[in-house]
Amino acid sequence: GEKTVSQVLQILKLMEQTEKSIRPPSGHGEKIIILGKAFILKRDLEIWDFTFSQAKFNPVATKKEDVQAHKHDDFLGMKCLDLFDGKSHCIEPTDLPRLERYQKISRLYGLRKTLWNKDRFCDTLSSALAGYNEEYMEFVFPCWLLPSMYDDLMQKARTVYK
Repeated sequence: GEKTVSQVLQILKLMEQTEKSIRPPSGHGEKIIILGKAFILKRDLEIWDFTFSQAKFNPVATKKEDVQAHKHDDFLGMKCLDLFDGKSHCIEPTDLPRLERYQKISRLYGLRKTLWNKDRFCDTLSSALAGYNEEYMEFVFPCWLLPSMYDDLMQKARTVYK
């Protein structure tokens, strides 16, 4: 009825507003800022600059201090070349609320703590695969934390890897 049409129109209006909020303003450039740890920038900047340029973006190398001083608020994307070692060389979590919804950042906080430590990586992988059939195991490698999982490793070695 009439109420349903009104509700649908409200939903469509909300969807249009949401879409506009995640799209950069017209005339907004295609700036990608690249920053991070100095030795990684020295090693990798050239390939990222080439890659983004080939994709018709405007890559700009910068520093965390310049980002915090609002010198690059018009960026579309941020490539963070960092080790995720607890000290950010790109952006602090406290700076995230000032970003626009259309701005993208290649940074996952806590990734190193979860995946770069063998024990935590093994725990994460084992938890993610728990309950799945062996057929899924061909896409990942098994891991065991020793000495606590020694018996599991020996059983697998005797049955699967004989």
